[in-house]
Amino acid sequence: MAPTLYFILVSFLLFPLSNGFLSRKNPKAELKGSITQPNRFHLSRCTTNLFENSSDDDSEVLPKKKLKAMGTTSYPISSYLLVIITFRSLTQLLTLPTEIPGAFLVPNPSQIPIDVIATAFDLFFVGFGAKQLLEQNGIIGLEGDDEKSRETGRTPSLKDLECRVTLNVGREKGTMMEPEWGASGARLLLPINLKFTGEPVKIDFPGEEAMGGRFCYSLDVLDDCVSFIGPQGEVRVSVKGGAWTTLPIDERKADLGECKLRFFLDFPDETSRNDVTLPAGRIFFSGVCFANAGDAPLEVGESLVLGPGNVGILTQGGITVKRNSFLNLYGALGDTNAILGRYKVDNVKIRDEGCSVD
Repeated sequence: MAPTLYFILVSFLLFPLSNGFLSRKNPKAELKGSITQPNRFHLSRCTTNLFENSSDDDSEVLPKKKLKAMGTTSYPISSYLLVIITFRSLTQLLTLPTEIPGAFLVPNPSQIPIDVIATAFDLFFVGFGAKQLLEQNGIIGLEGDDEKSRETGRTPSLKDLECRVTLNVGREKGTMMEPEWGASGARLLLPINLKFTGEPVKIDFPGEEAMGGRFCYSLDVLDDCVSFIGPQGEVRVSVKGGAWTTLPIDERKADLGECKLRFFLDFPDETSRNDVTLPAGRIFFSGVCFANAGDAPLEVGESLVLGPGNVGILTQGGITVKRNSFLNLYGALGDTNAILGRYKVDNVKIRDEGCSVD
């Protein structure tokens, strides 16, 4: 009986993983090729689809609108580590006479007592690993991110919102960045005009944990040129684009209709101002929005910006970058994020005529 269960589990976990991995495009090649394109790029708003798989052909899933593909920032090493951990825990549950249900499946002539703590740990890792892998493959996902939930106001839509997001990068309390990073107290201020669209985009397996899934709505960079003023003058910054989503707050009851606002931008190259560096790669933004601005405990103005359908958006939020390592099994136990600073969102849109010509 036990070997049959092993075979079913391994087949179930490894098939979607290998399918997603083989269908992936090279993220480095995508990033390199995108730099030669115009600076209006699309990202996405994450949603989940019960019948979505890791294939690049979405014609059977969404016949009315084909999802635009987007690469991930790294290979799914953490997912394969998670498969190993999950499989090992399940093996112990089924084969050790000291764990349940192994105690009822394996002979125990020595009458070794059941180890409740070990059983609890293995049950936790099996449940956690299975849930993570199913979410990464798009088989299950967050209930609050479907169209019905947005219509009821649980997760409001920011479709067609145009705003200016100003990155304020610099050392913050509790950051995991290197000790010398931003030690002088310098800040890097980078304003970017964005448009939150309703165009769906699919992130390659395994998606982004911060976004709650793999399927998103696109985010456009409206500026022809993004730049900031450094000690040596104007510094141009390449911005590929990003993705956005609103997610329900499950940790507590959201009495005021608040929800999580998540989005990210891709920066092909790093940029610096003094000892503050904005690293190349995917930069994540986290904030809060309200389904109805009238229910927010803040007044529209300095602390709250109005969005489509009277959605209220907090003007302040945090900026982070992934810092996965061996300590968290490269993301298998959840992403580790380092604080890069904060951001401010407002309705002021300064239309640059273009960066200065050398």
